[in-house]
Amino acid sequence: MAVVNYDQFQQPFMLTSAGYGINKPGLDNAFKKTQLPYIGETDLSRWVTDADMRKLERATIKDTYIHRHQCFWRENVALSLCYYTVANILGEGIKITIEENEKAVEIIEEWNDEINVRHETVEDLIADVWADNLIDAQSLWRVFIDDEDEEHKVDLQRVSMSQVRTLIHPTRGWRVFIQKANIPKQYMNKTKFYRNAVPFPIIEMEYVETIIPDELNCCLYFNFFRKAPVSTVLHLMVYKKWITWFMRKFAEKYWAPFLIGYVGDPKTGYMPTTKKDKEDSLQYTANALKRVRDFGVGAFLGTTQIDVLDTKTSKNSDVYTNYLEYINKEISFGLLGSMALKEASGSEKSTSDIIQQGYLRFIRGKRNSIGLRLAKFYSKVLLPAYGIEEISPRKIKIEWPPIRLENIKDILESVEIAAKVGGLRDAREIRKILTPIWAHIDADISDADVKELKNRFMEINSPSRAEGDSPQGRAGTSAKGTGSSKAKPKAKS
Repeated sequence: MAVVNYDQFQQPFMLTSAGYGINKPGLDNAFKKTQLPYIGETDLSRWVTDADMRKLERATIKDTYIHRHQCFWRENVALSLCYYTVANILGEGIKITIEENEKAVEIIEEWNDEINVRHETVEDLIADVWADNLIDAQSLWRVFIDDEDEEHKVDLQRVSMSQVRTLIHPTRGWRVFIQKANIPKQYMNKTKFYRNAVPFPIIEMEYVETIIPDELNCCLYFNFFRKAPVSTVLHLMVYKKWITWFMRKFAEKYWAPFLIGYVGDPKTGYMPTTKKDKEDSLQYTANALKRVRDFGVGAFLGTTQIDVLDTKTSKNSDVYTNYLEYINKEISFGLLGSMALKEASGSEKSTSDIIQQGYLRFIRGKRNSIGLRLAKFYSKVLLPAYGIEEISPRKIKIEWPPIRLENIKDILESVEIAAKVGGLRDAREIRKILTPIWAHIDADISDADVKELKNRFMEINSPSRAEGDSPQGRAGTSAKGTGSSKAKPKAKS
């Protein structure tokens, strides 16, 4: 089937009666053609023809935003991994540096402490962005610039993706977000809103569509994944709830011993004679045992032999707990967090180290994605709102707290080796390297201090000090006049 590449301003060369465009030679002078390919993704779910796949699609939970949102916020493993990853990304917070422009740094840092009228910080933004991307693989924040409000001149508010649909131009790739929501019909200032803090009546609301262009001065958009990670484990979250409810309902079958009552006594020869008497006696005994709550029960004739498999001899009770552990593990893998929680020892230690280093690279990659987007926002939107327009995004350095599994001792040894071989110029560079480890170190020191630290470093690493002797020890020894402590060898006889 032919596909027509429509442009915003151009028409296809020639339309047939079926509506298809034809690139007919000789019409190039009359119609300007477009060379842009078609941009879009095809939903293949309706083209699945395999019977088993159709049955599976009908049986499993549907991959919708509402289902992903509800399952995510009700799943303990998902929440713990989400906040654990956010804590690794954020650390103690970010730091902004811009060479030779302290005013711009001050503006950014003040805005990071309060990004909107709800007193949220940039760390809150990053945490919400990560949760939104796990649920829906995208996060949208509305940008509002109010020149009259000096305190919150640039206000950034999160937009729920449940109200938003995305529209992309088929050939140019321009993207807009269309939000459908109920909003108040009349404008209300802050004072009036505080005095009338009641839910808005339906009659005062109107259903509107708001078009948000994908531009930095309109919105801040984050997209880390092609597909939401929660989508891959959505069915496991549902299975986990089912298993938990089943275990609670039938717990007596797996965690409590059976109680067995016998009707009749083979020792004395007593036994109900007729079939009806046997059934009545069994039913009466079974009903009596059922009054004992939370236990498995049974009633049998005195001559019936029953072998009881309790929790000490049967592994049936472990089936569901093992399956729950498997589901938790798969949920962890699906939400990109199991690598950080993996523990290994012995022969598995090397594999564990590789996985942990891979997790660190993953965290650094996401930090870089967030930092690039924030740097462009600072340069193109935030700083121009305060009259600073000459700063490029590349000049804005976003410093994150260090992520390390190495010991601080290893880092110090690396600094020492680099200083010995001439890899570091002076004490300023050494102190600057150590500032992420110890924030109280001042990297900006005078030339005299640099010279003093250099002399001290050379004295500490002198050959005599390396052999175990110290200047203080040599001074003390000479003052006492004891000389060498080694005994002279005895003369041979």
